[in-house]
Amino acid sequence: MLAYYVEWHMREAWRELMFADEDQAAKKSRDPVAPAIRSDAALHKINRRRLEDGSPVHSFATLINELATIVRNTCRTPNAGERSSSFQVTTHANPTTAARIQSHRSNPPVGRTQYPSFKLSA
Repeated sequence: MLAYYVEWHMREAWRELMFADEDQAAKKSRDPVAPAIRSDAALHKINRRRLEDGSPVHSFATLINELATIVRNTCRTPNAGERSSSFQVTTHANPTTAARIQSHRSNPPVGRTQYPSFKLSA
């Protein structure tokens, strides 16, 4: 259940980066039993496969796959003696996607609830 809850929050936070419809006001006024109708803005985003700034639109899976490429590797090189030196190599996300995700974290879209961030402690 926790995984589904986290996924739901991630989908809500990154709605503008994905193929999802951003018009949440229409959700309140439509018939809950009738099939959902996408807004013109969502159809435009689907047809272009690009956002207004030219960056690609993602599905949830492709966005997670792109973010999964961000890693920190600790590399160690053996020396002649007992001492070995180590260094860290950190890969970075696509700059456009990283900037958009960061801006969504600090400035949630209007009408969405800003939830407190939780930190797990050992």
